[in-house]
Amino acid sequence: MRIRYLFILSFMFFTAFLTPNMYADDILFIVSDLNTENTTPGAFLSAAIATDTSDYAPGDSVIITGGGFWAGESVEIDITNKFNPGFGDNGEPWTVTADGSGAIETYWIVPPDGVDQTYTLTAEGLSSGIYAEAEFTDANTKLSFTVFPSEDVCGGTVIDICAYLKENCGGGNYAPLPNRPVLFFVNNGNCGNNVGQNADDTVLTDANGIACASITVPTTPGTYSIRVKFQGESKPSSGQPGNSACDPSKRTKLSASNKCETFDVTASGGNAPVITISDSTVILCGPGEVCVPVEIDDANCDIDSVLSNLGQYSGSEIGLDQIAVLNHLGATITQIGGGAPGAVLTESDDFVPPINSLSGISVTLPNFIFADNVEDYGSFPSGIGPAQSADQLLGAPTDMTFTLPGAGGPDGGSGDGSVDFSSGNHVALGFSQDITTCNGSPVDMIIFTNTNGSGDAELVFKDDNSPVHVMSQYFYGGASGSGDGGITIDMPDGVKFDEVEITCTSGNLEIDAVATRTAPSPSSDDICFTADTAGVYTVIVTATDGCNNTTADTAFITVSLGNPPVANAGADFSEFLCSFGQVCFGVTFTDADNDLALTELVSPIGTLSGNQICFTPTYEGVYSFIIHAVDSCGSEDYDSVLVTIGLNDAPVAT
Repeated sequence: MRIRYLFILSFMFFTAFLTPNMYADDILFIVSDLNTENTTPGAFLSAAIATDTSDYAPGDSVIITGGGFWAGESVEIDITNKFNPGFGDNGEPWTVTADGSGAIETYWIVPPDGVDQTYTLTAEGLSSGIYAEAEFTDANTKLSFTVFPSEDVCGGTVIDICAYLKENCGGGNYAPLPNRPVLFFVNNGNCGNNVGQNADDTVLTDANGIACASITVPTTPGTYSIRVKFQGESKPSSGQPGNSACDPSKRTKLSASNKCETFDVTASGGNAPVITISDSTVILCGPGEVCVPVEIDDANCDIDSVLSNLGQYSGSEIGLDQIAVLNHLGATITQIGGGAPGAVLTESDDFVPPINSLSGISVTLPNFIFADNVEDYGSFPSGIGPAQSADQLLGAPTDMTFTLPGAGGPDGGSGDGSVDFSSGNHVALGFSQDITTCNGSPVDMIIFTNTNGSGDAELVFKDDNSPVHVMSQYFYGGASGSGDGGITIDMPDGVKFDEVEITCTSGNLEIDAVATRTAPSPSSDDICFTADTAGVYTVIVTATDGCNNTTADTAFITVSLGNPPVANAGADFSEFLCSFGQVCFGVTFTDADNDLALTELVSPIGTLSGNQICFTPTYEGVYSFIIHAVDSCGSEDYDSVLVTIGLNDAPVAT
């Protein structure tokens, strides 16, 4: 008698060795034949079979691998439609021969009419009777969330949910499906219980296949689910245009697809953001701009707004002094080559010419990472050597208008370290870790540019190859040696990505490097305001998060409009000497703002050391000394003193 027992994953260690591409979410049903008449001593009594992935498009090859059969036996493979027998599974079973270790490998082509179906794959050893089965699907559309709330959400708030709809083009390639309706549902409980049938919203996908809806969260604490659904699309008739995103001329049936995830509505309202802004003293030479660093920490990464009573919280900007921006963000910028190699730069004017193919800069930027891999070379070659290689975009900037084209430069290639984009050119750059925009930071990303490249671009931020955020951006590039250009990008909180795709849509771009923030850190110019008089200015910064938690912090900024320095040489005096020798006397230099830039002895006689003048007279008479003090604003003061030198007259005895 033949008896089959069901084992779940009973031989995974064996199949993992034989089938390295087995997916963890494949469900394997493994059955043994215990007919002792057909059992060879020491033979395997269980087997496993798997497909190389869990979902396929029409026309895809399903790679089938398995193990645990008898060596050299014939194994019969069959595929049946699980829910619709006879639909897409009309082929006859076929046999393959197990190798010496009992492993098999074969394939099956998904039929064109097999869209939106579930198939059961079976394998049976014809000599051993050993049996195994697995499942896979043939759905040619797929939905995924690109923007989804954190696990804990505040009741009654409005949240943005975005989903990405794409068509499976086969071979692991996908294309976004534009202008298709995506239904959004908010349900009580988990994804499998109490599923609502009436959509809360329906939104058409944009050109990138993304649909976003604003959903009001229920007020009652508990577990809820958000489900998105595409209801599929019938195959157009022969007289209608094609509807495939993979091939616009092709007419195809688009399968329905769903995605569901859960979140919790909490009673606590989440964690309020924390703001840190410190008191400080600023010295100005006259009315001018005062900038203050602000640090914000938000555990939920859901800050909606940051406001200030004075000035504006900085955000996306273009056409900057790129070295000054880096300095404000805490970077160290060092000159390479030119007239002052090794000099530390704080602004672009600090770079000392000449500028040539060997000059440039070195940048260290804490709390940011630079793009470190090319996800898609797009319009550009690979390798460090070619002048326009996309690999030149990786790592920290080395050019930023301070390198001319030529071999041997700081980037190691034959160009100038940057890459030129014309309209239609694109590239996708990746980061070594997932990035989540957070803490209301005004600078989430910096793109560094080179000489004279100005134009428009589309930036598509992706996570696991799915778009999560799309924006258009104007790029600006300055003149050679100016350091001008670049953009800082302020993104909404909570965007998670590991890749950015840059496509030039008009004009020309010259890009040197891309950096994105990984940790909160204040910039020295987060809040800027104009101080027109001396005094104490009160700066209040307020942050509000997605749960309407509001936090504020206050700092008092003392502004001094440049008190002039005071040079004091003291009163005139006389000195009587027995013989000519060194004479020293004290002077003082003071400044209420503690910003003395220069103290000096102007007169040609004597030397000034600290607050003391020393000289050696060579004759009797009057000596004049003039001292000079200058502060950081250029204000100055002079003072003078007269010193009368006399020699002692010898006594006379009469």
